[in-house]
Amino acid sequence: MILPSSTYRVQFRQGMDFARAAELVPHFVRLGVSHVYASPLMTAAKGSTHGYDVTDFNEIDPCLGGSDGFQDFCSVLRRYNLQILLDIVPNHMAASLENVWWRDVLAQGEKSAYSGYFDIDWSRRLTLPILEQDFSQEVGTGAFSLATDGNEASIRYRDVCYPLTLSGATSSLLQSTQLDTLSQSNDFMRSLHASQPWEMIPWKEAAHRLSYRRFFEVSELVGLRMDKREVLDHVHRLVLELVASGQVSGLRIDHIDGLVDPAGYLDWLRDAVGPDVFIVVEKILVEGERLPAWPVQGTTGYEFIAASSAVFLPPCGPCELDEAYRKIAPQNSDIDTERRAAQWQMVRKHFVGEVTRLVKIAEPGTGQAPAFRQALEELLIAFPRYRTYFTQNTRTQEDDAVLAQAIAVASDHVRDASSLSEVSHLLSASGGSETSMAFLNRFQQLSGPIVAKAVEDTLLYRYTRCLAVNEVGCEAHIAHGGVEEFHRRMRDRLALQPAGLTATSTHDTKWSEDARARLFTIGEDVEAWSLQFDRWVTSTTRFQTPLVALNVQWMIFQALLAVLPVDLSPDAINGLQKRFTAYLIKAAREAKVATSWESVNVAYEAQLSDYASALLATDNATFLREFHGFCEPFMLAGLVNSLSVTLMKLTVPGIPDFYQGSEYLQYALVDPDNRYPLETGYPHTGKNPSVPATAKFQLIAKGLRLRCIWPALFAEGDYLPLIPVGERKDHVLAFARWNPDHHVIAIASVRMLNNVEPVTLTAGKDFWGDTSVLLPKRFHPESIDLLTDRLFASHTLRIGSLLSNGPVALLTSSKKT
Repeated sequence: MILPSSTYRVQFRQGMDFARAAELVPHFVRLGVSHVYASPLMTAAKGSTHGYDVTDFNEIDPCLGGSDGFQDFCSVLRRYNLQILLDIVPNHMAASLENVWWRDVLAQGEKSAYSGYFDIDWSRRLTLPILEQDFSQEVGTGAFSLATDGNEASIRYRDVCYPLTLSGATSSLLQSTQLDTLSQSNDFMRSLHASQPWEMIPWKEAAHRLSYRRFFEVSELVGLRMDKREVLDHVHRLVLELVASGQVSGLRIDHIDGLVDPAGYLDWLRDAVGPDVFIVVEKILVEGERLPAWPVQGTTGYEFIAASSAVFLPPCGPCELDEAYRKIAPQNSDIDTERRAAQWQMVRKHFVGEVTRLVKIAEPGTGQAPAFRQALEELLIAFPRYRTYFTQNTRTQEDDAVLAQAIAVASDHVRDASSLSEVSHLLSASGGSETSMAFLNRFQQLSGPIVAKAVEDTLLYRYTRCLAVNEVGCEAHIAHGGVEEFHRRMRDRLALQPAGLTATSTHDTKWSEDARARLFTIGEDVEAWSLQFDRWVTSTTRFQTPLVALNVQWMIFQALLAVLPVDLSPDAINGLQKRFTAYLIKAAREAKVATSWESVNVAYEAQLSDYASALLATDNATFLREFHGFCEPFMLAGLVNSLSVTLMKLTVPGIPDFYQGSEYLQYALVDPDNRYPLETGYPHTGKNPSVPATAKFQLIAKGLRLRCIWPALFAEGDYLPLIPVGERKDHVLAFARWNPDHHVIAIASVRMLNNVEPVTLTAGKDFWGDTSVLLPKRFHPESIDLLTDRLFASHTLRIGSLLSNGPVALLTSSKKT
């Protein structure tokens, strides 16, 4: 297998098609990437902005240029010796009438050849969560009409026609009676609806009444049965053809935890594509969790974000943040309580229908259904990670330990210990009855969505202590351990998944990497930030309302720092105002406290929008100037962090992954903000890029060139922590990659708040003093810094000299690079 030297994520759709991507290929080459990491390319629902709502797995989406456009794109890539890493979606597809499989299921019900393709509970009618209110209420308003097209009849609701299954008598009636007359008959329409293999229900009742497994809480995405070989073959036919033809050389597997048996699926896929295809999986590893022994190269790299957080917060930072946060939001400051509340809400409200289905699988053996359900709910609430991976023939000590931990926590909350034992028995009965295996499989598919939605999309918007670590794959309450912890994790990474991706920004991160780099700086001077926060709250009292709680304001001012423009021109502020307001509304709905997606609090959201708009209003220029002036040192230190984390990503074990646009400075909020299309003319905008933006691009280009020259060093070379000494040793991160032929040394400034010179981003000339990094004696004494072309001929690297021209250094053992 030839490993990628690096990957570059391209978000297709929203103006990015194959023709546009082909125009960017020379830019990718200048940057030095080896693989274009493409978002899903198969035909998706009309108007899709992301491609994960697939309607046809065996067609390249015509909106991107179709098969011909893809062939042309591949030709351009071959000309420049670039390859494709393709994102594929095995867990779900669009529950849309554009999906011919789904349409056939609606038309024929369980008799459809595709009814077994989808994860549907066929003990009842298929539910369609599309209505505003009950069918019986809607029909009285004239919301429905009937239509016929040849031999097919349909019922129309909101301009969408749903196929009808008709008896002979009903079919004859439709042929002999005016359709308008029939559609106005409430009794006939109710009877017609009751005779269908599907049932229209209010969309707000999906959490309770949905009859199919969905992707998290997205009812528009229906789960697939990847445990069936027929489905596997049908879904992957085109993907396997693209791999066999050599047009696709790597695969990224979306939401691997959604499958019944991830290991079984990946074994099948590896056999299908062969040993030389690069495969990574989207898998969130919590603290202490290791990737199972799957036939893949690694994950998509979120664990690097978690590891790097230890570098940028000083040892005292988390404790000081805890203290400050307790003062302004005491009701939110206990994260264990907040997490339990979030998982409780998921289990007993947002996924109540899925829990009911689990209880139904266990019956009639449970005997005491209410007590059994309560025990099951408490176990799901207590679950500490996304899932376990038990199969009929496989158990691991790690999974046993996770289950035991959850049972121990749940036992403190259940009313009936014997019911918890029943649940435990069902989950522990690998190789047991059909009922126990069905229960176990469904439980493992459900625990992941509950944890993900509770933590990523609820807790991280409620517990706002430190937004820098409120990130996918991070532990919001853990950001300590320091440089030593980072080194430990990187050594583990070399041992466990040296070819996994190393990500800092993705289409799913809460912050772009440069926005997160700024946020870390708050932890360097919590006292100053807290005092200034009090002043901001006071100075903006005139357009506050009691509805905007201090906890929310604490979040708002952090988020504003994260994306504050360097330029306070009216155009820049006006552009930010719309984005920032949209972010706050999303954050509030995800928090599910004052408003939510299911129950929008119009008055609260209006107040929140007004507050955000007032903060960024042109007539509030005094506040903006004062806020900007205070934040300038944090923004400068954030620039240093941006370059430091980029250097780390380029040189640690793993394959660096770059999200589109992140090769320059990019300050983006959570999606959809971070999924906006690249600006017209990118990357040649005609503007003069800033020195830091240019420095970031040049650092990446030089680092990726080095990776191409010495692939074995970065794929297999040792990871060696280098220990700084001297008065400023706590402001240096240093490590080396080494093999007998070469070495590469990465040295970065960290925690540099109030010690950064504008433009050069260096420290003052006297800052470093006697701080040095000592190289191992086995290293050749001569090293060249690729960023400055300066030669250093000593085993003692003086930081003051080494970082006199910039905040990071990339040294190699050869002048030939």
